[in-house]
Amino acid sequence: MSFQFNHVGQIVYLADTASSETMLEAAINVGADDCLSDDFAHEFLCQPDSFYEVREALESQFGPPESAALVWIPTSTVALDEDKASTLFKMIEALEESDDVQNVSANFDVADEIIDRLSA
Repeated sequence: MSFQFNHVGQIVYLADTASSETMLEAAINVGADDCLSDDFAHEFLCQPDSFYEVREALESQFGPPESAALVWIPTSTVALDEDKASTLFKMIEALEESDDVQNVSANFDVADEIIDRLSA
C-alpha cells in the first residue's frame, strides 16, 4: 500500500541560528531523521514517536524553535498550471476559513512565476 503523505515531526529554526553543518550534526546527535537547510531555515524531520525528545534536545542546544509540530509531508507532488492552481488556492482558502478545519495538507507544486501572478 502506498501513502500520499508521511506523518512526521517537523521542527524549524531560522537560518541564522547556526550553520547548516552545525544543524546537520545536531540532527544526527539528537536522533532526527533529517535536517534540510536553505537560505531561510533549517527544517528537522523526525518520527512522530520521537518528536518530543528531538524537540527538547534541540531547544536545549539552540533555544525555542520558530515552529514545531506533527505534520503531513507529501510523498510526491502534482504540478499545476495557472488555472488549476487558482482553483485550488480558492478551495484551500475556503477550507481554512471553516471553523471545523484545523489543518490543510496538500501535495501540489506550482511554479514561482505562477504564484507571483496569482498573488498580484
